[in-house]
Formats: sequence, C-alpha cells, structure tokens
Amino acid sequence: EAGITNVVATLGTRFSEGQRGVLECLGIMNIILAKDTGKAGDIMAENMKKQCYRIFNFHVVETPYDDMGETPIELIQELFRGNL
Repeated sequence: EAGITNVVATLGTRFSEGQRGVLECLGIMNIILAKDTGKAGDIMAENMKKQCYRIFNFHVVETPYDDMGETPIELIQELFRGNL
C-alpha cells in the first residue's frame, strides 16, 4: 500500500528463533522494524534486537500513532525512506 516491498508482519510481541532462521536462510541482511508505540511495541523491539543485532543490520522506526495501521501512508514512506 505504501510501496514498501519485502515485508513481513510478526503479529504479536514474540519473534521466534524459527522466524530468525528463515530470514537467515533467505540471505536477509537488513531488518527494519516498524513498531507500534506502547508496551507491546517496546517488547517486540527488545525481543528482536536481542536475537538479531549480531546477525542483521537492525533498525527501528516508530510511528507517533498508536498503531502502524493508523499511520498515514505518506508518513510511513517518510519513516522508511532514510532506512531503505
């Protein structure tokens, strides 16, 4: 919708070793986590960072809205522009 490609959604606060393994097998080098604000987004970001920072280039972008789904497309594009 916002023109950002090669994305996946975790749909929760847990990022498993299996999910990390799939990304490794696919040769992924960069992860940009678009996190929601609040406790759930913070938990997810910390969980992923612990598992990924030594393997991937890891960046976090955060919307000022409560949920990434509420964020206007133009703002999503701007948030990602500097990280792609």
